[in-house]
Amino acid sequence: MSNNKGFTLIELVIVIVLLGVLATTAAPKFTNLTGAARAATMKGLQGSINAAIDIAHAKALISGNNTEIRVDSNFYALSGGWPTAAAVGEGTGTTGNGLGIEDLLAIDWDTSDYRYDEQTGIFSILGAQNPFTCIITYTESNAVEDRPNVTADLIGC
Repeated sequence: MSNNKGFTLIELVIVIVLLGVLATTAAPKFTNLTGAARAATMKGLQGSINAAIDIAHAKALISGNNTEIRVDSNFYALSGGWPTAAAVGEGTGTTGNGLGIEDLLAIDWDTSDYRYDEQTGIFSILGAQNPFTCIITYTESNAVEDRPNVTADLIGC
């Protein structure tokens, strides 16, 4: 009686084939996670924008000033008591002069993957599959009773 230890060639081939089948079915699921991660970070940014505009508006209502608010040493421009999409001047605090929503978020724009266009009010993220459909749009309001719109299009993340 021989004392064989180990696997036969057929057993090894079957294991390799099964591992190949598992790899081909599981790999696409893991490779698509980057787009989902980008979309999740953009949803987080959308939540931050919404929180920032609500806090700024509450501060404006408390102070009774619908043209600017002061946070720490910076002034932020308001339109109808809501943050403006773009900075107005340098943020020195003269009437209606202040930084916009981009600066209110306190994001380090130099090292972040986020980008903001003051002209269009569009936030985007680097590396999106389609940069035109992985955006958050900030549309400012001119009236106290009308909250700015913060809409997300995350299909192309």
